Amino acid sequence: MTMTLLTLDNATLAQFLYAFFAHYETPPAIACAGPTYVALRHKGQRQQSSWCYAQTLTETLQAIRLQLDLKSSAPGSASDTLEICLTHCYRQIALSQFKQVFGNVHRGIRGIELQYKDHLVRYSPTQMVASNLSFHKIFERFLKEHRLNSQDSAQRVVIQAFEARQVLVQLHPQVMAIPLHRGNRIVSLAALSIEEVQKMTNSMGQWLLRQLQPDGRMVYKYFPSRGKESTSNNLIRQFMATLCLIRYAAHTKQPNHRLLVNHNLAYNIQQFYRQEGDLGFVEYDNKVKLGAVALAALCLLEYAELEAGIEDDQDSLAALMASTNGEIFQALCRTIEHLWQPDGAFRTFLQPCDRNDNQNFYPGEALLFWACLYAHSREPQLLERCYKSFAYYRHWHRQQPNPAFIPWHTQAYARLYAATGDPQFLDFIFEMNDWLLPMQQIDTTPHSDLQGRFYNPAQSEYGPPHASSTGVYLEGLAAAYDLALQVGNEERSQRYEAAIWWGIRSLRQLQFRDAVDLFYISRREGVHGSLRTTVYDNVIRIDNVQHGLMALMRLLQHPQFCQTSPRMKKSPSH
Repeated sequence: MTMTLLTLDNATLAQFLYAFFAHYETPPAIACAGPTYVALRHKGQRQQSSWCYAQTLTETLQAIRLQLDLKSSAPGSASDTLEICLTHCYRQIALSQFKQVFGNVHRGIRGIELQYKDHLVRYSPTQMVASNLSFHKIFERFLKEHRLNSQDSAQRVVIQAFEARQVLVQLHPQVMAIPLHRGNRIVSLAALSIEEVQKMTNSMGQWLLRQLQPDGRMVYKYFPSRGKESTSNNLIRQFMATLCLIRYAAHTKQPNHRLLVNHNLAYNIQQFYRQEGDLGFVEYDNKVKLGAVALAALCLLEYAELEAGIEDDQDSLAALMASTNGEIFQALCRTIEHLWQPDGAFRTFLQPCDRNDNQNFYPGEALLFWACLYAHSREPQLLERCYKSFAYYRHWHRQQPNPAFIPWHTQAYARLYAATGDPQFLDFIFEMNDWLLPMQQIDTTPHSDLQGRFYNPAQSEYGPPHASSTGVYLEGLAAAYDLALQVGNEERSQRYEAAIWWGIRSLRQLQFRDAVDLFYISRREGVHGSLRTTVYDNVIRIDNVQHGLMALMRLLQHPQFCQTSPRMKKSPSH
C-alpha cells in the first residue's frame, strides 16, 4: 500500500520529522494532502508563521529548514520550537451547518478556511489553540473586515472545514518530535498515580501562591495567549481562593505560606468588608451575595484554626472571637442569619434586596459555613436552623435537581453527619452523588481528552463544561467517598473512587505543566501549574485551580484513597 500522510501512524510521522531535523535524513516520498501550517517559536513567542504549499513531505520539510536557517542567521533569534499542521480532508460547508461542524468541541481538532472574492484566510487547529480563538469569533471578524452581514455570507463566503496532523518539534536542547492532539498530549488514566496527584497539588498550590500581588490582592483571571490579566473580578471566587490558600498552608505547614494567607485575607477584608448597623458583609459592584458573606466568614474561622494549630475545637473559635477579626466575624454571622427564613430557605442577596437567584449555589455555601461553625460551637439553635434548611433544600432539589447544588450541600451535610450521626444526611448525600455520576463523560466523549469532565450534552441547561465545575464536583465526591468507606458501602465507594480518578484525569489534562503544554506561552510564570477552563479554552480563572486543589488535598489526607491506583479501576457503572 502506498504510504500517505493519511495512512501514517503518529509514531512513524514523528520519527520522520525527528530524523529530518536531528540528522537531515530525507523522509520517503509522501504526498501532502493539503497546505502545511508552520509556526516558528522562541521561548513560546511566535516569531513567524506561514502556509507551505509544497506537494510532498520532503519539500515541505526542506522549506521549513530554509526558514529556520534564515531565522538563525539573526543573533539571539534562533527558533527553539516548530508548530506543524499537515492539513487534509477539505470540504465545503453550508452556513446552515456552521454550528454543527464548528462547535467548541472541534476547536483545536479542526481548521477553518474562509474565502470572499480573492481574499482567503485559513486557521489551523493549533493556531486557534495558541490564539484561543473560537470559530464564531473568526467568522465574525472575517465578516466585519469585509463589511458583510450574516445574510450576505450565505451566498458570498465560501466556508471550508479541514482536518490536520499536528506535530510539535522541539529543536533545543535536543530534537524531539511530539504528535499532538488539540495542541497537547492526551493524559491517559493509567499515567496517574498518587505521586502524580501530589505533583499536581504542589504545582497548583505554588501557582496560587504566585498569584498574590505585593498588596495582597489575588489575580482573578488571566489570558495566557495574550499574557495579560483580566480586569474582571468575582468576590465569591476570591474568598474561595483565600479559603484554599488557608488549607494549602495547613497542608504544607510552611510558615511563609501562612504569612501570605494573612496578607491576602487582610487585603480582602480591608477592600471589601462593610458594615451597616449590626450587619457585616462583603460587597463588590454594589452586590452583597449570601455566598460571599458565608465564605468570608468561613475564611475567618479556618484562618483562626490555622493560627491556633487546632481543628474543630472550641478553642480556635474562642481565639477568633478574641482577635481583631472577632467583631467582623460576628457581624458576618448576623447577616447570614438575617438572610435565613423560618421555613429553612435563604434569601441569596442582601443587595439588591429584590434578587433571590443562584439558589443552587449560595444556600449550600451558607450551610457549609453553618455546619463548620456548629462543629466548633455545638449551639443547639444553630443545629435546629441547619435541620430546617436541610429539609427545605432536600425537597427543593428533588423537585428541580441540578448538578451545581450537589457539591456544596454534600460537604455541608457530611460535616453535619460527622457531628450528629443522623442517617438522613448520609442518605441524601448518597442520593445526590449517585444522581450526579451519569453527568460525568467517560465512554461517551467524541475525543478522549474530554474524558472525566462533568458535562451532559443532552442536558445543556446545566451549563457548559468547566475546570471549576469538575473541581467542585470532586470536592463533593471526595466527601461522599469518605462516608461510603466509613459505613462499609463497598460498591458505592468503588464507584465514587473510579469517578474521582477520572475527574483527576480531566484536571491533569487541563493543567499547564511542561514544555508541550506551554509551547505557545511566552510568560510562563503566570501560567505554569494552572488549569485551562476547558481543553479548547485556555483562559485561567482562580477557581479553575482552587476547587480542584481543595479536592486533591482532601484526597491526599485520606489513607485509603492513597492506597488506590486508577490502573485497577474501570469506568464507573452509571
